[in-house]
Amino acid sequence: MKVTILGTANAWGPNPFLNPPTPWPMTGTLADGTQVEIRRYRTSLLVETGDGKKILVDCSPDFSHQLRDFKFGVVDAILITHPHLDHIGGLDELNLYKATGRLPIPTYATTACWRCIKNDRGLGYVVDPLRLVSENHLFEEKDKPSLSVGSVTVTPFSVEHHFIAPGAVGYVFEEKCDGQMKRVLYTGDLWAFSNPDDSLLKNQFDLVIIECDRWDKLAGPAVGGGHMSFKEAVRMLTNGVFSNPKPKQVMFVHFGDNGPNGYGSTYRNWRDSIIADLTSKGLETVLQDQDIVVGYEGLTVQA
Repeated sequence: MKVTILGTANAWGPNPFLNPPTPWPMTGTLADGTQVEIRRYRTSLLVETGDGKKILVDCSPDFSHQLRDFKFGVVDAILITHPHLDHIGGLDELNLYKATGRLPIPTYATTACWRCIKNDRGLGYVVDPLRLVSENHLFEEKDKPSLSVGSVTVTPFSVEHHFIAPGAVGYVFEEKCDGQMKRVLYTGDLWAFSNPDDSLLKNQFDLVIIECDRWDKLAGPAVGGGHMSFKEAVRMLTNGVFSNPKPKQVMFVHFGDNGPNGYGSTYRNWRDSIIADLTSKGLETVLQDQDIVVGYEGLTVQA
């Protein structure tokens, strides 16, 4: 199973009106001297199965750029985390696939999410009449919440995000390799897990890809919902949903404006601050590869 980061930004990407402006692109250096670039495309993920299937998680307004930049070709399935436009705004751009004869693409979301996509967001035409996607509903069968795409089993789990993001979910990807089960968890946008005691979350994950919208401050129902901060992720690793067992590796994506050094935080600020904070709290075990703790566009990890 191979995972590629296609986008790393929050809803609006780099903000030129802040003081100082959000750096764009954020450039940085890996341990071996390799230069990397956070382009701040809106958040999206590509999962490639061991038997060659491709799964797109969310279809952002930057989809056409991601398709051209990373040349991943036609996808076999699309998973939607929630109906905010920075996660579904590229569905119309699936028109690019018409010449391939591979439409419609099976696309999965919760019933509440589909209702919002079609009615509130006005994107029902991608289902009918354009038939860019075929509409599939998650959690339809309570005893069979998982689906298979090639050799990977995908299981959704409910999260709390915002009252205008109905039916929000994250996903767990599982694939057996050389007799061992490999597990990757992707949160999408959230401020809390709806059911932190879900047995699905009690497995050890080889990789947890988690939202990091800002450095600190918590979100929650008092403000209508919101996004995970790095400090909230640390709480989940120390005594929350990811504390026992801890994942083997964490990666942060969905970066907003306010980083560890405030506005204008650079890749180096994010990387050094995350590594230092996790290490100071005895969480260095989730940093098997420090080069991937800060996600960047084009970063590929073999799970």
